[in-house]
Amino acid sequence: MFVPTSQVVSFLFGRLPDPDLCPHLPKVRVVEAVATMRREEKLWLVNAVSRGPHVLGEAMEHLLAETDHPQWLYMLEEVFLAIPDSFYLVNSKNRRSPIPDDRLARFLRIVQTNPHIPLPARPMAASGDIPVHDDDVLLAVAVDRLDLVDYYFELRSADTCVRALLRGASASEVPVFADRCRRVLATLESAQARSYLAGHAMGEGYPPAAVAREIVVETGWMWDEDPVLFTFLTEQWDRYDTLDPDGSRLRAFCHSGTRDANFYRSRIEKLAHRTHRANPYPPLPPERIWDLYDDGLSGEGGCGGGGGGGDGGGCGGGD
Repeated sequence: MFVPTSQVVSFLFGRLPDPDLCPHLPKVRVVEAVATMRREEKLWLVNAVSRGPHVLGEAMEHLLAETDHPQWLYMLEEVFLAIPDSFYLVNSKNRRSPIPDDRLARFLRIVQTNPHIPLPARPMAASGDIPVHDDDVLLAVAVDRLDLVDYYFELRSADTCVRALLRGASASEVPVFADRCRRVLATLESAQARSYLAGHAMGEGYPPAAVAREIVVETGWMWDEDPVLFTFLTEQWDRYDTLDPDGSRLRAFCHSGTRDANFYRSRIEKLAHRTHRANPYPPLPPERIWDLYDDGLSGEGGCGGGGGGGDGGGCGGGD
């Protein structure tokens, strides 16, 4: 890995001979020159913070904690927001690589230190030199500006914000930040947002689904589109047995032959077996096995096909 010498770093982060050359802070060469840099060069410098203790990383950390230049602020926000997204860090080629445990904490500390974060929120259709992050509700939570959360929900969409907050709530290596995201989710007032959260609770195999499931169980929120399926998949057995005491409603869903029924077949059957409940599905004819594979794994259509997978999908809350 290329690491600039201390002389190169001293030059890049050296004070400008004429402070009037740069209207932004800090008044150093690398801030004044940011407009001439390619995106991958800026990302490389921001990511230097997370590559271990060396003179470039330390200099960049100090710069990012102080700067008010919108381009550097945007790059800081981009890297920070990428980390809770499956706990991966964006590199200069837009690829993702696993991150060490302390990277989120390190960038969170910088974000919380810089008084100019978050950048002013703008609609997704806004034009200009600085693009828009669609999951910037996490920035408001990071800097404890919970008064901005409702504004982000209005500006983006309920599903976008719920997805982002679930990623943040799953960041177990930074418990204070994760708990703050979780508290926002547990106090949602919008019925649509609650429905999206309930839809995510029906997923499996990824941390946000487990977080969503814990919250809906604690709050008692329901996925109104299919309470029987919801309570079964979230293992709320008292509620499920009350709603479907003889299992006929779940069997009707499982016998419907819809994409959703096919999508959830393996999961429902495994869950029924693990909890010693009757399998609500009819035996699958041999000629239907590939149909099940196509419907269940194609990711197309329906509650299951539209979400519920390991990418933070989930059903719920249509517009």
